[in-house]
Parts: sequence; C-alpha cells; structure tokens
Amino acid sequence: MFYPTKYAEDPTVRPFALAIHDQLVNIRSLIMEAVNQGEKIPFSKANKVSLMSLFKLRETFNSILLLALNGCVRDASVLLLTLIELKLDVKYIGCDESRADRWLKHSQMERKPWKVGNLITELYPDTSEREASTYIYRYYSAIKHANPAAGPDSLPLGVINGWLGFNDEQDNANFVAITLFGTGSEGIEIVDSAINTFMLGGFSLKSFHESLMTSNESLKRLYSEHVRQMLHALLKQNT
Repeated sequence: MFYPTKYAEDPTVRPFALAIHDQLVNIRSLIMEAVNQGEKIPFSKANKVSLMSLFKLRETFNSILLLALNGCVRDASVLLLTLIELKLDVKYIGCDESRADRWLKHSQMERKPWKVGNLITELYPDTSEREASTYIYRYYSAIKHANPAAGPDSLPLGVINGWLGFNDEQDNANFVAITLFGTGSEGIEIVDSAINTFMLGGFSLKSFHESLMTSNESLKRLYSEHVRQMLHALLKQNT
C-alpha cells in the first residue's frame, strides 16, 4: 500500500496513514465522477477551481505521506501549510462563486489573490475559531520559512543555552500521527467545499459527501483515541 518507510507499520501512525490513503481513494473517485458528469454539465469557473483543488490535494497528500512516514515532519508541515492556504481559498470562493474568476485570472507571482488574514477574518467570525486559525497559520508559516522563533519545530539544529544543539524530537510516531491528522482534516474541508460547489452547479455527488462525513468522524475518533493514549502514557511516566 505504501512505499517502504520508517513509520508505515508503526501501530500509532498506521491508522492515520490508512485514513489518508482512504481519502486518496475517494478523491480519485470523486475526480473521475466529476469529469464524467462534466461531459453533460458545463463546468462553471467555480467548478474549475474545485477540480484544480482536488488534483492539487491528491498530489500533496501523496507527498506528505512520503515525508511524514519517513519522519520528516518539518518538511511535511510545509506542505500542510499549502493545504491550509488552499482550503482558505476554496472556502472563500465557495461563499461567493464570482470570486473564482479573480482566482483564475490572478497573475502576480509575488502574492496571492487575497491576503490570508482577510480570508481568516471573513471565514471565521467566531472569535475563538478565528484566533485558533490564525495561530495555526502563523505556526506552520514559521516552519515553512525556517523561522528560528519556532525553535526545534522549525530547525533541527539550534542554540540551546548558548550551545549548538541537535533536536530530533519531531522524528517520532506521535508527531507523525498528529501531522497526518492535520493533513486529513484540511483535506476533508477542501473536498467538502469542492463537493458543495459542484452540487450547486447541478452535479450529483451526494454519496461522496456522505462518505466524506464518515471519514471525518473516523478521523476525529482516531485523534481522540491518540490523545487519550498520549495522556495515559504521560501519567504512567510520572507515577
């Protein structure tokens, strides 16, 4: 199922990897079904954005799996930021499909069509959700840009008490599992936005949406169990 990797058979990581793999299978099927229905239903500009986002999601899922399952959590996190930004774009376009035209026509390499801060403000009116989304974005941005302020989450070699020190704490099953959980969560939101946009355009994809909701519940249960096991191990260590 997977390329030979360090954590593919790890009991903590494997359930999350399988969940991502299942999402990949569903994404491929969704793409095929959307393309098939597109032979009879005209693709709107918003539909084109949705299809492009699904292709990108499929590609990035594969890349994150390869990196994370080899313990390269920092580099996998860079791609996770890509999914976070893609999610914000497709959700924003989903709120007003006329925005798809601006997204498709965008030609400035040095900036995106919209500022991320503005997208977060509009998409998350609830203060707690907005603050959480802002923190997550800034955290992964720091990792992407090798910002020393993020400490070992950003750089494996840093200054500790005035001395250079190597930190490989991210190369462990718990960090890999959490990274895959984040990947799956962002992926679910991207697919959900894509499906909703397609269905507004007349596509019949209800079964895919139901499957997506099942995947979401399954992923949440995995994460809850993972957190429970981590807390149990921590308590056991301190007794």
